[in-house]
Amino acid sequence: MNGPTMDRSLFADLTPARIALVYVVVGGAWIAFSDRLLVAALPPGPLFDAVMTGKGWVFVGVSGVLLYGMVSYRDEQLRATRMELERSKTQLSVLHRVLRHNLRNHCTVIKSCSDLIETGRVDEADMERIRRATDDLVALSEKSRHLKSLLETADDERTVDLRERLRTLVADLDESFPAATIETTLPDAAPVRIGGRFDVVVEELVRNAVDHHDADDPTVWISVTTDPAGTVRLDVGDDGPGIPEMERDVLEDGIEKPMFHSQGLGLWIVRVFVDQSDGDVRVIDNEPRGSIIRIQLPSATETAVA
Repeated sequence: MNGPTMDRSLFADLTPARIALVYVVVGGAWIAFSDRLLVAALPPGPLFDAVMTGKGWVFVGVSGVLLYGMVSYRDEQLRATRMELERSKTQLSVLHRVLRHNLRNHCTVIKSCSDLIETGRVDEADMERIRRATDDLVALSEKSRHLKSLLETADDERTVDLRERLRTLVADLDESFPAATIETTLPDAAPVRIGGRFDVVVEELVRNAVDHHDADDPTVWISVTTDPAGTVRLDVGDDGPGIPEMERDVLEDGIEKPMFHSQGLGLWIVRVFVDQSDGDVRVIDNEPRGSIIRIQLPSATETAVA
């Protein structure tokens, strides 16, 4: 999430020292102004004393509200920072384990096959194992780069029209996955306010559906629907064997599991994107088979669309 919605420019970087300074400045200005005004307006006497007392209670009340507002906002900032640190800690832990496990396993495969090459006992199957291992390492490196970019641009939000963005993206996906059939159902317009790397997220969902399909000609459906309540729903479905429970946990709850393959990192990219876009993601069983990844995003009413 993006943290507090209050205008940060009003109470930016509130430290205890700045809160105390604001209190002293406001309190001193109030006392000096009100005392001078009171002395000029009223002669000494019971009325003067009563107004002076009332003025003091007004100061106590107003300053209490001011202090409460500043301290509450400061506390809200700290809570948002702690949540962001916890998310970053979890994501760093996942990234570390995925990289460590994949690097060790793939390097072991490459080393064992290279030993066979030295002895002259390597065959085409061994060469294919080397190619797969190196391809997986390249894919893992690319996913790590995407996740790093996503985390570094957490506040980089913009308004986009999902219809226009998906029309361009699907044309590229058709070339990337020639064996798959990608069908779309899109509205006339679907403006949303989202974080960066949307294209990478859709590509990861399509890749997940195609790579884990059990047929040579998989079908993937991408649909977008708008809700008058103020949300836009993006569905990416397939007719494959379905998504394992472990991967559902990553997408729906951001729960860290021992997902050591590179696809686990791709699912974390999707999860981080949804969190940064103030959205929600759910996995739904497709009928008669397969899964649907459903992402709910807040719609945007801005006229400027990227």
